[in-house]
Amino acid sequence: DILEEAKREFKFAANGTGKLRLVYVGQSSQSMRAYMIFKEETSVMEVFQKTMTPSMYMGRVEEVPQDQLVVKSNEYLVPIAHFDKDPGRMFGVPFFLKVSNDELLSSVRERIQARLDIPDKEYEKYKFALISSSRVVRYLDMTSTGRVNLAELGHTHVASLATSPYLGLDHMNKSRGARGSHAAEKAIVIHN
Repeated sequence: DILEEAKREFKFAANGTGKLRLVYVGQSSQSMRAYMIFKEETSVMEVFQKTMTPSMYMGRVEEVPQDQLVVKSNEYLVPIAHFDKDPGRMFGVPFFLKVSNDELLSSVRERIQARLDIPDKEYEKYKFALISSSRVVRYLDMTSTGRVNLAELGHTHVASLATSPYLGLDHMNKSRGARGSHAAEKAIVIHN
């Protein structure tokens, strides 16, 4: 069992749950999102078949957060991913956040900020988008009285993982710099 093997090496949080899960995630800038959580009984062969293209997908072992141990029928673990203007330019570490049907979007916004530990001034620049099939369906006003609609998130039926909706956090990718990964580098001149 993959999770039993992982427990031997995994560094659990001091006040964590002590329970692991295996998450199917993308690794390229076009697919860097969390797709699904493998069921505990998933065989090694099934995981291998899903992750046969390691440059695109992988299984990530992570500790289950306390608030995600139990997910009721009116709740959903929404996948969340970072992108920079275009959903095809994804970056960062994708994750799941538990939301409840009819929950205020402003509450979801606050919990995302707390999870990512982002200062208010920086977080003001974030935009939130409902994304499906690598396209922005619409931007969400997360400060309004809008509410979570689980039907809109496709939590009951999705044709394929690639088209499943997720919440995109649209903000600048600071790790690549403003104009590309090498824009800030300057030439070094050595005078003899």
